[in-house]
Amino acid sequence: METIKFRGKSVHNNEWIFGYYCFDRQSKTHYIFTDDVEVGFEVKSETIGMFTGFKSEKGKKGLVGVEVYEGDVFRQEKENEAGEPIFGYCVVMWIRQRGAFYIIPVEHYYILLDNDCSKEVEFDWLFEDAELYDFSIDVGLPMIGNIYDNPELLKK
Repeated sequence: METIKFRGKSVHNNEWIFGYYCFDRQSKTHYIFTDDVEVGFEVKSETIGMFTGFKSEKGKKGLVGVEVYEGDVFRQEKENEAGEPIFGYCVVMWIRQRGAFYIIPVEHYYILLDNDCSKEVEFDWLFEDAELYDFSIDVGLPMIGNIYDNPELLKK
């Protein structure tokens, strides 16, 4: 059975809360409930991310073997035409139109964030190269942080 859980940053102390997500429509408040308390923790809506079902295999100290959530960033090493290493950065996103997690280059994050680019021909390459199967392989890339604790990673 798959574990469906979320994380979000507390509105009170900016700490990560992990557990079950709930949205109160009346108060328009977002909560994460943990197993050990009956009261939900109010979290910042922009930091809420779903667990992918994967754990990181490489990364900075403390990021190996941790659960992978939406918004986590991985470093990808490639070579330029001269054979020299260059680094690219990829972010985990849930693409609603495809019903799957994708790992996409950070430079496309804001383009895809609020747009349905899944049907646009210019983005066919993205969805061919970042499918869920590929995502499970890419978890082997080094995890270097997330877009909430390290927003500078989106500018790489």
